[in-house]
Amino acid sequence: MSDNIANSEVQAHRMLVGNPDWYDIQSANQFNLLTTLGLREDHYLLDIGCGSLRTGRLFMPYLLPEHYYGLEIQDWLIQEGIDREIGQSSIDLKKPIFSYDKNFTLTSFDQKFDFLLAHSIFSHTPEYEVRKCMKEAAKVMKPNAIFAATYWPGSVSSTDKSWMVRAEFRAEHMREMVEDAGLEFRPIQWKQHDLQSWFLVLHKDNELEIPDMGDVSRMVFLEEQLKLTEDQLYTIRNHPWVRLGHKIKYVFVWLKLLKQLGKFRKGSIKKYIGMRYDYVSKTIAGWFSQPSEKTKIDK
Repeated sequence: MSDNIANSEVQAHRMLVGNPDWYDIQSANQFNLLTTLGLREDHYLLDIGCGSLRTGRLFMPYLLPEHYYGLEIQDWLIQEGIDREIGQSSIDLKKPIFSYDKNFTLTSFDQKFDFLLAHSIFSHTPEYEVRKCMKEAAKVMKPNAIFAATYWPGSVSSTDKSWMVRAEFRAEHMREMVEDAGLEFRPIQWKQHDLQSWFLVLHKDNELEIPDMGDVSRMVFLEEQLKLTEDQLYTIRNHPWVRLGHKIKYVFVWLKLLKQLGKFRKGSIKKYIGMRYDYVSKTIAGWFSQPSEKTKIDK
């Protein structure tokens, strides 16, 4: 079996829930969102469409035992996630509860939830499935629960009656479906790699103080840009010609300093330049003979 075939088999459970190259960053993105919104270890979380436990593998260790609930129509996909991502020992320790219901029957768990998550679910479902999910969510959400979900915004809502590769909804249409279930629709700004939009579903009489997600998202963006700039600066500063320029600059600084101190006598400049030339030559030879270690960037 070739390495490519072996790798494709290992990645199959990841490919079925989206771009496998984003498997890690998508899970981290969702985990960061919910913890920013206030998720703590003693909260009850319902992961709608938990798939191969892309995000469940982060939530399970974080939450207390029997606090992670997953809804997935493909039971074998959950098992793949257990076998390839977290291991049976984690399941035995954290005791997650799973349901394989195909009709968004969220009440089947007989549990009220503090947080609900539906990542890239409404981007594939027809309208009647979205409406059903919202009505079921209203029944299982605690008074101050937060339901975070994504969808693909479009100028025209999709009209197909079955699951589709890409379902789009107008923002006002999505709002209407949420409010029709007696809930509040609140769009938020949160970075999403596949350009879906995030929104929150809340009880209308909630007493929550939702943080300004736009500020959080901008902060994350600025941190990423800072890291990129630091990497670029490191590359520039450690280029051989730039490092040579710094060494030459130091030579002239010393020459100027010695001249100002009046320490030059006849022939001393020639002798000093010769010494510095030997030093610079050996330094350059050392750069090209072995890689330099990464030095800390001055802030």
